[in-house]
Amino acid sequence: MLMDTKIIFAIFFTVLTFSACSRSNFKWTEDVLLQDGQQVTITRALEGLEAFGGVGDAGGTEHKATTITFPPGLAGAPTAPLSTHFNPMVLNKTPQGQWYVLAIIQICEDWKQIGYPKLPYTQYNWTNGAWQQVPLDPVHIGEEANLLVAVHRKSGEPPHHTLESKRAQDDAATMFSEDREIVNRWNTSCVNSKGTSGHLKTEDKPK
Repeated sequence: MLMDTKIIFAIFFTVLTFSACSRSNFKWTEDVLLQDGQQVTITRALEGLEAFGGVGDAGGTEHKATTITFPPGLAGAPTAPLSTHFNPMVLNKTPQGQWYVLAIIQICEDWKQIGYPKLPYTQYNWTNGAWQQVPLDPVHIGEEANLLVAVHRKSGEPPHHTLESKRAQDDAATMFSEDREIVNRWNTSCVNSKGTSGHLKTEDKPK
């Protein structure tokens, strides 16, 4: 669910703290299991803080960017880091070997800026030596998050996350279904381009 800045962000992730005391920069390494069974270790980082909200709403801070960096020497892997303002959920590669990242859009203004997509996601493909942002390919609907989603923005993360430690952290978090997998239906209280409520009277994808 996209959240208006007038809604307290603690509703979104109870384990996350978007406040002035959040750490401005931190990084960790993370084991990731790909759909072909390969396990890779990447480096993730959160960088910078910027304010949201203002007088009359909850206010707070959020990170300007999150980055994903691949280890050198990993055959066929992207050679440049991915930097995105959105929250990465899925890192994988197609059977043809193309790497991609799926990220969820959390803020109404961000949803507006990328053209009100039907679903709250955006996609990054590694193509011709560069990351390219594209609309979500429907083929990815149903994919479960394999990246750490419930990041501890206040305290930071340990130096390394195993598959087991990040699964435990995500399982313990209060999150919407669209944060745990790529759903084909969702609900938002954001306002769409026509100035009316952006409710897409929807429900989560059936299991």
